[in-house]
Amino acid sequence: MKKVIIVFGDLSQDISEMIGANYDVVKTEKNLDGLLALSGKLTEPDVVLTNGTVLSGMNEGKVNRSQTMLLRLEKIRSMWPKTKIILILPIDAQIV
Repeated sequence: MKKVIIVFGDLSQDISEMIGANYDVVKTEKNLDGLLALSGKLTEPDVVLTNGTVLSGMNEGKVNRSQTMLLRLEKIRSMWPKTKIILILPIDAQIV
């Protein structure tokens, strides 16, 4: 069974319950910052499922959600190079 971490804001627990029969959900988090804070305590999952809009938005004291999301995902990739990252964005997302 694939090990999955879900980072999906307030919906993380609901999504965990929906897919829990088919996947081993090892952790749910509300945002990418929370996941990064705990990453040293977790083993590498097979999949990180995230809504890229659930993050603090702060990067070097400025609000830039796109850049912040990409930096957080890059950190996850460098820590867990074999983990598949599934990023779900709203249709109107603007990545700059």
